[in-house]
Amino acid sequence: MTEPRRFDPLGWFVSVCFTILAAAAALTIAVHLLQTVWVWLLVLAAIAAGVGVLVRLLVWRRRQSW
Repeated sequence: MTEPRRFDPLGWFVSVCFTILAAAAALTIAVHLLQTVWVWLLVLAAIAAGVGVLVRLLVWRRRQSW
């Protein structure tokens, strides 16, 4: 029979520390990338909102004409 795995507090602590370090690095990279493209994201969001409003108006107008 195999022995059940025992809880290793040191291994758990090291694993959590590496996870926090990796998350902090990923967040830093994500913020840096977002700083470089946020203007374009706003422009695309505005265009998408405009197209959405236009489609809504066209659908509403078509329903009103029937």
